[in-house]
Amino acid sequence: MSDQYFLVLDVGTTGVKALVFDTDDTVRARAYEPIAKKMPQEGWVEQDPDEFIRAARGVLAEAVKKSGVSPDAIISMGIANQRETVVAWDLRDGTALAPAIVWEDSRTEDWCRTFYSDSVDRVREKTGLMLTSTFSAPKIHWLLDAVPAVADAAAAGTLAVGTVDSWVLFSLSREQRHMTDITNASRTLLYNINGHKWDRELLELFALDRDMLPAVRSSRALYGTLDPEICGNQIPIEVICGDQQASMAAAGFAPRTTKITYGTGTFIMQTLGDEFVLEDPFITTLTPSASIGSVQYALEASVRETGSRVAGVLGDEEATERVLEDIVQEVDVLLQQLPYPVATVIVDGGISQSEYLVRRQGELSNAEIVRQPIFDGTALGVKRLLSSIHHGT
Repeated sequence: MSDQYFLVLDVGTTGVKALVFDTDDTVRARAYEPIAKKMPQEGWVEQDPDEFIRAARGVLAEAVKKSGVSPDAIISMGIANQRETVVAWDLRDGTALAPAIVWEDSRTEDWCRTFYSDSVDRVREKTGLMLTSTFSAPKIHWLLDAVPAVADAAAAGTLAVGTVDSWVLFSLSREQRHMTDITNASRTLLYNINGHKWDRELLELFALDRDMLPAVRSSRALYGTLDPEICGNQIPIEVICGDQQASMAAAGFAPRTTKITYGTGTFIMQTLGDEFVLEDPFITTLTPSASIGSVQYALEASVRETGSRVAGVLGDEEATERVLEDIVQEVDVLLQQLPYPVATVIVDGGISQSEYLVRRQGELSNAEIVRQPIFDGTALGVKRLLSSIHHGT
């Protein structure tokens, strides 16, 4: 039995979970708490930033208690998170200044359409992303323009904005640092993924100030220590990673590795190594590589709302198979457009537990489908990133 353990916090769109892992990837305990989404207007999707923190504190304590592991035996912790969702808070007292604007939110869609085509092209060349309401920068611009408390904090020089990982790190760590990792930064429309820096031209394009943004670190870095009141130990926080990039790390680091996560949405990703490629209909993003402190490029695309589509027909086997068939058809269209041939696909996510889905995806895409040992591929990826720090594996 292992005498060293790893703690993983996964802050998703529909819930927050914590897992305690042995060194051999075995889950000793898991705790989960759902979190609400609010839609106050058409196209608006919001969450309560304080609910992220309440839920995180609860599931972390519960998972450690259920595991039966001494807190002193947990040597490291990592955080995965829903990407692009934006939180704004005041650095003076850690107060959230507005609801979190979720990645699914489309309130800035019309505003994004006002950009000239040369701006759209320039943004894509620097960030690998499409200029759409999904990503963080338009959301931050909206908060500054529409929420007086956010504008007041900016004027006072105490405004912090960031993706969910930044807010969670600030709120749960003793040091209360305002930091993020490179995978989350690469989803903001503000980070130059070739120059590896917040980009002055992009900041000017969205009328944003660099000082409100977090410092950017490698996905594997010492971010701080967990508040000991939560689990009874000052556990080093050594990994932060966006959820899909964490899942990619679980699948493998070798260039041309392909993975699919079937969850709230279904996400397809293929690693590229050091090669920066722009390939429609994919976006280009950053994901960890095998070497600590380094990253690689990856292509990504998604099929929206797959989780809700399946949930809506549960209990009706025939209807469920029809929905799953639609999903594998949509996924196959994207797999066939990847620049490198796909012989093997690593899959995770709750829907990947369906035997029908895995069989049909393999038949349709003419690929070997390999399921992860647990469907929590995001958490597994964070654990493996932590292991690479401590055990070189």
